[in-house]
Formats: sequence, structure tokens, C-alpha cells
Amino acid sequence: MGNEETLYEGSCNKLFVKLPDRWEIVWKVTNLVMAVFFFLAAFVNHNDSDWYIWIPVYLLPAILTILIAVDTNITENKYWKNLALVHLLMCCAFSVYQLIILHEVYNDKFSNPLRVEEGREFVGLAIIVFWLSVCRFMSLPSLSGQRTIKVLFLLSVGVSLVPLFSWALCYVGNWHQILGHCKGMFQS
Repeated sequence: MGNEETLYEGSCNKLFVKLPDRWEIVWKVTNLVMAVFFFLAAFVNHNDSDWYIWIPVYLLPAILTILIAVDTNITENKYWKNLALVHLLMCCAFSVYQLIILHEVYNDKFSNPLRVEEGREFVGLAIIVFWLSVCRFMSLPSLSGQRTIKVLFLLSVGVSLVPLFSWALCYVGNWHQILGHCKGMFQS
């Protein structure tokens, strides 16, 4: 009974799936993991030359995801939805700009984009866009099937661990000198 999905009417008179308790816990923990990532990303940008751009870019998703970890129904709140959508659109626009800059940096040569600051910034924006999209559109009626919800959750859990895992690799031995995405993390 507690493990079955149930339909109920939301605040917008839409039918959507109420997650079983275990999936709600997984969703909260996943958002907590992402909030930690976004807070850490905001923190490491404090010594960046354009910190005034990147700290808010990461801090807002951190706050939005921590709110989901506290109350999963917050995504139905119109203020949360609008704030997430505006930030999502701004990050999409900024991603296009970062791609143009990244293209100019590489001058049509293929290389690991994480080796340059612009590439790491683009990947950070892509993570924000992906995560806010998942959070913002999670309760749409089109996602009402139990199988779809499970697949989306498992995908979200997996994706939430990738940035933290790749960041953790920078703290293994001297890997921060070898891995491109760790460049500039440690002051010499």
C-alpha cells in the first residue's frame, strides 16, 4: 500500500502522481546531494575574478534544491516555479554565450573542454540547466506513469553523483595536477 503510486489532485487541479514514500526519500536525498554540489560550486568561485556572476548562478539552484529536499511539494508553488524557470532560461542563454567563447578558445580544434575555464563554466551551466529542468517539470501530467517516474529518478540519482565524484577525484593524491577539470582548484 505504501509502495504504490497514487493519483491525487494538485493545487492547479491537475492529476499527478504522488510518489511512494521510499521514492520521495530518494528524491529528497538526491536534491540534498545536488544542493551540496551547488553550494560547493558557489564557494569555490569566491576567489574567481568574476565571482559576482558565478556565486549567484550556483547559489540560486542550491537554494531551490534545498527547498525541494525540505518539501517536495514546493515545486508546485508558483513563486518557486517562476524563479526556477527564469534562472533556467538565463542559464540557457549564458550557456550559448559560453559555447561561443569556448569555440573561439579552441579555434576549431577538438580538445577536452574541462581543461579551460570556459569549458568548466559551460559544464556547470549544463548541470544547472539539466537539474532545474528535472526539478521544474517533474510533476507534469506527462510524467504520470510509474515506470517513467522510476527511470527519471534513477537517472537523476546517477547524474547527481557525477559532478561530486568528478570533483572528489581532484583530492586523490596529485590527480589535481593531471585532471583538466581540477585546474586552478588549488593555489600553489
